[in-house]
Amino acid sequence: MTGIIIAFFLPIYIIGLLVMALLQMLGGKFVAKIDNATYGSAFLISLFSSLGTAIVLTLLGKMGLLGNMGVGIVFSILLSVASLAYVTKLKWKCPDFGTAIKASSINIIVTVIFWVVILSKFSEFL
Repeated sequence: MTGIIIAFFLPIYIIGLLVMALLQMLGGKFVAKIDNATYGSAFLISLFSSLGTAIVLTLLGKMGLLGNMGVGIVFSILLSVASLAYVTKLKWKCPDFGTAIKASSINIIVTVIFWVVILSKFSEFL
């Protein structure tokens, strides 16, 4: 069963990472005007941010702290935004979090839409 889940979600995750990296690079280059915003570094930002978010959400879910769906959606969005801004600030050496959030702005908007759609569809199955 685990193999089926991994085989199904891994390609979707990789495609999502590639799109997320493109959005991150576009935000870094054109919104925040960061010189060292490349696709490779944007891919690493997206990878580390998504893995960090997934690990924290998994741990909190196992502890039963995300039982309320509304709280889970809001917390997932806030955690995604915070991890994306934090990793962006570290990787691209942004002077402040405002610049990191500007660099991630396109990605943040798409991430918020993603979480709302995914979690609302997920709640239909419960």
